[in-house]
Amino acid sequence: MKEYFVTKERYNKAISPCRKLAIERNKRYGNSIAIAKTSSIIDLCLMKLIRTRELSEDDPKYCDELIDSINYLIYILMRKNNEN
Repeated sequence: MKEYFVTKERYNKAISPCRKLAIERNKRYGNSIAIAKTSSIIDLCLMKLIRTRELSEDDPKYCDELIDSINYLIYILMRKNNEN
């Protein structure tokens, strides 16, 4: 039986590829996400999620699209945390 409860180790293992990609892209593209409106970032996330829904879970792009979606949502949370 698979266990899906959240532990610090499991969470870090799941989020680590997201963090790595976000840092790599920030180095490559700079802070370009900072100029985007929050609503535009949400639209990008929705586009990625719709694309993910259309892919097979075996498709290598499946996890890439999920990671992009997670990172877009994290950008929004970071922005909101800075506003408060």
